[in-house]
Amino acid sequence: MSKGAGARTRARELMVQALYQKQIAGHSTSELVAQYSEDPAYERVDQAFFDELFPAISDAQDHIEKKVDDLIDRPLEQLDPIELSILLIGVHELETRLDI
Repeated sequence: MSKGAGARTRARELMVQALYQKQIAGHSTSELVAQYSEDPAYERVDQAFFDELFPAISDAQDHIEKKVDDLIDRPLEQLDPIELSILLIGVHELETRLDI
């Protein structure tokens, strides 16, 4: 799949959905990777980007949440799952993806 900006944006959107599902339904990282790799939307995303970042973010979620909690001006519990998912992705990318 193309590594263009559009494909990366779609990969991030898919990550938000997967992280949301993890928070709401409690699925494991491996369950979500298997599920989303079978999703038709996966065909339109930067798959290498998704495959690298989603498991890293999902497995380190508690660690990243602590960093987010230190940076925001309200309790972490007041964030809705979508807001938290976006922040998890953003913090992880800022820390680990200097190419972005």
